Amino acid sequence: MERLTGLDLPSDLAFTLAFNTVLQAQQQGSAIVQMIDQEETPIGLAIITDISPDRRVGRPHLYIAPSQRRYSLAAARAGEQFARRVGIRRLMTSINAENQRALSVARRLGYAARPQIMLMKELDRWENTQSH
Repeated sequence: MERLTGLDLPSDLAFTLAFNTVLQAQQQGSAIVQMIDQEETPIGLAIITDISPDRRVGRPHLYIAPSQRRYSLAAARAGEQFARRVGIRRLMTSINAENQRALSVARRLGYAARPQIMLMKELDRWENTQSH
């Protein structure tokens, strides 16, 4: 599964817990998991998380087995078609600026950058500076 997701999973338990979280979200209506097939062979997963309460907006995630990455664009389009069929009308995503392959796929799919400010706070560092 680590090869399928492209994530570094320290243990089978870590993967199981992460995947169970997604499946629970699906049961609660805030996520959708869809297998992606290429000629009837499973090659990955399209997952939509953070689905808005009105089910119109979601965050897409695409996991394709490394040996099948040549189908990434087609797989992403299949995931988008599925999202459209279940009523989702807007997809939002964030991609690490260093992941040029993912950025290329997103741009080819029509995703565009929106001006925004991302703020992050490191709690340990903040607490240490406030106590002096």
